[in-house]
Amino acid sequence: KELVDFTRIHFATEDHLMKTHHYPDHKKHRKEHRLLLEHMDALLRSVTRGKQPHFYSDYDVSSDWAIAHIIDFDHDLGEYLNSVGVH
Repeated sequence: KELVDFTRIHFATEDHLMKTHHYPDHKKHRKEHRLLLEHMDALLRSVTRGKQPHFYSDYDVSSDWAIAHIIDFDHDLGEYLNSVGVH
């Protein structure tokens, strides 16, 4: 639950930066955030109900997604923000 809450705060911060600095891929980036949060919420609901997650399906989706997202989307966002003077 704490990880989901932290992720929401992190994504809200990124969303604010993207809006404030008119990031051109804002909608695409935000969609990626929404998809991961939907997956994390479903996993949290499942675990809360007592279901044992399947490590190689449920957890790997989250970790694989995060790595790919950071390498692709966050890297591009960081470069854009730096180019407009945000460091």
